[in-house]
Amino acid sequence: MLNSVNLVGNVGGDPDVRYFDSGSVKVAISLAVGRAYKKEGQPDTDWFRVEAWSKRSEERRVGKECRSRW
Repeated sequence: MLNSVNLVGNVGGDPDVRYFDSGSVKVAISLAVGRAYKKEGQPDTDWFRVEAWSKRSEERRVGKECRSRW
């Protein structure tokens, strides 16, 4: 069985796109996700490094710029 996680947040910077000689493509982004609860009275944010490989990664790259939603 495959595990699945859905993250909704803001892109923290421009995507890092890498093309490989084999034809593979990798897109990596930083994703900021706000927590539903507060830590010491202040909102808290978790950062995730997300990577997508192959053709799907190239599709995700289009239109994803700094401070956009993903």
